[in-house]
Amino acid sequence: MRNFREIINKGIDMIYPESLYCICCGNIVDKTRTYSLCDHCNGHIRWAEVKTCKKCGKLLEESYENELCTNCLENQHLFEKGFTCSEYGLYERTVTFNFKYNGKTYISRDMAKAMNDRMALEDVIFDYVVPVPMFKEKENKRGYNQSFLLAKYFVLNFESKKNADESQKPILADALLRLKDTKPMRGLGPIERKENINNMFAVKQKWCKLFEGKRILLVDDIYTTGSTADECTKVLSAVGADKVYILTFAAGANRVI
Repeated sequence: MRNFREIINKGIDMIYPESLYCICCGNIVDKTRTYSLCDHCNGHIRWAEVKTCKKCGKLLEESYENELCTNCLENQHLFEKGFTCSEYGLYERTVTFNFKYNGKTYISRDMAKAMNDRMALEDVIFDYVVPVPMFKEKENKRGYNQSFLLAKYFVLNFESKKNADESQKPILADALLRLKDTKPMRGLGPIERKENINNMFAVKQKWCKLFEGKRILLVDDIYTTGSTADECTKVLSAVGADKVYILTFAAGANRVI
């Protein structure tokens, strides 16, 4: 089944080559369009060009008085710092759903470009890029792990090699394992998310010693409450990782009560 899906995904990449269709609305675009987005969709995406949370990277309103979002004020997150490209609204959701659930794997290339551009603004040094894993049966059914594809193209686009030891792979695709299948995080509240994902990750045995003293860039498609990021950070820190940074394409809005 997985091989069949991989063939289908390669076929989709051939039918929908890079910079031909808007990755959001599907209208035809040319190669001059940033991230293969038409002017309308690009103009409606809320890029992280404004005030952001100093911890998780969520976008903040200019009138918001704190440097931390409400979630980070209430929760002691384990990761060092988070970075995101945009706020998770209607247009951002359309892009990620097209990629994640509609099999349009070619979209990962442009999402990763945006993530590259986001990290180019930051003075962050990391040793390895690690994607958030899917449960193996679910990944086989879908045919791909969206976080791995984002990490893959992020690394391919990453021009500077100063952050990686040339003798080692900068991306460790199978470093983390998801031990059980979990409920979809969509629709779950903060407490339910924590319970849903608690103790669901592990570091693959062969990589444990490699992480000692290393700085890890954890890649995922969306950041919401930080539950997944914290759980991954917990197991990476347990095997000696020095710092864990989080990079996503989009992050949920700051909920001000």
